[in-house]
Amino acid sequence: MALTRRIMATTAVAALALTGCGQQKPAAGGEGEETSWPTGSFTLMVPGDAGGGWDGTGRALTQAMETSGLVQDTQVINQGGAAGTIGLASFVENSRENSLSISGSTMIGGILLTDSAVTLDDVQPAAVLISEPVVLAVRADSPYKSLDDFLSALKKDTKGTSVAVGSTGGVDHLGFAQVAEAAGVDPTKLNAVSFKDGGLTSVLNGDVAAGFSTLQQWRPQIENGDLRVLGVTSAERVEGLDAPTFMEQGIDVEWATWHGLVAPKDTTKEEAAAIADFLAEVQATDAWQEAVEKNDWTDEFMVGEEADEYFEEQRALYEDLLPRLGLTG
Repeated sequence: MALTRRIMATTAVAALALTGCGQQKPAAGGEGEETSWPTGSFTLMVPGDAGGGWDGTGRALTQAMETSGLVQDTQVINQGGAAGTIGLASFVENSRENSLSISGSTMIGGILLTDSAVTLDDVQPAAVLISEPVVLAVRADSPYKSLDDFLSALKKDTKGTSVAVGSTGGVDHLGFAQVAEAAGVDPTKLNAVSFKDGGLTSVLNGDVAAGFSTLQQWRPQIENGDLRVLGVTSAERVEGLDAPTFMEQGIDVEWATWHGLVAPKDTTKEEAAAIADFLAEVQATDAWQEAVEKNDWTDEFMVGEEADEYFEEQRALYEDLLPRLGLTG
């Protein structure tokens, strides 16, 4: 019987507060008055390299803030490495007011995989923003014409059927592992090959049998016919993509990467409420909604207790999933 894996792999946006200059909304002065946020220019820490998935989310977010007039001045700081844990440590050590930082699924897994001294216990969730599905794709002339073809080869020669992923223990790898497990293949025996660029070149060159990646990253090659999608991890078919979901093909796996926001550990309840209100305004802007549609994201907006619960569910999920797949002790 197929195992159910309805999970989202995270990319959260963490709230880093760095001192800003310039004026936005007036800050509250007395007890009982509404707290306004941000009170100056806004800085976003992106714990990943420029051009990556976190960077794309972060820049779409700050652009929405600026074009809508919610914030007059924004700055994005990129500090990648170690699955986002280097940027997280910098955020925790240097956080001041009026700033946010990105964190997420890769970071949740990275904290466990690297045994990071700085964890999500050192920040607090501010919001969940978006999610995006992962796809299994092969080059156009691959002998694997369907998911059944690929899974048959994987069962017959698990080690010999190599699959490109972005990083060991990352969103792509975990998506592959869950599909394999649901199909009856031991996920600890998989030949998942990690590539800094996600493995697109290796898939196109035929150096690996297939690749797992977020849809947004490989969409151009899918649309021009260089890649063929065998399965999508979304619950329903993606609009504009002629490809079946895993679930409709009998593989009970729903999985996605998600991006959100976290705040400094010492953020007060009043400040947290003000941040939530501000982010709700950003989420409602035309600029943000256009970015969601353009990038094939799903709007997953959550703040407050709902976001807190989601972060905790995701962390518990990874703490169970990674050891079971043989990736942590």
